[in-house]
Amino acid sequence: MEYLKQYEILFKKAKSDITAAKILYKEENEFLEIDTILFHLQQFVEKSLKSLLAYKNVHFPKTHDNEILFTKCSEIGIKFVEKYLELTILDDYAVEGRYEDIGESIDNLDEILKLIELLLEEVEEYIYPK
Repeated sequence: MEYLKQYEILFKKAKSDITAAKILYKEENEFLEIDTILFHLQQFVEKSLKSLLAYKNVHFPKTHDNEILFTKCSEIGIKFVEKYLELTILDDYAVEGRYEDIGESIDNLDEILKLIELLLEEVEEYIYPK
């Protein structure tokens, strides 16, 4: 049996989160709150950044603060992540959005999804170059 490396596990879980978010985004249900979709999108960003750090064998803190993870990636030379810094607007949905009503909405969810798709492609290309 072949065991996955930490970066592979994290990236696999990140892809699961983006898949869940996209499925939920297409779903129309009176009980589905946007916070649930935003939680999965935040988790995708967090796990993607952590997968990059793990790939480079860099220790990362246990945090849901993506700004810290973006900074750590940038510091070790993974500069392409800098163009995705605006995704830190999702950070409130990592914990608070699961347990309380944040009361804010993200008006540009379609744009956020496009940006996340681009991040997915770049992280995948970085970890698994063709």
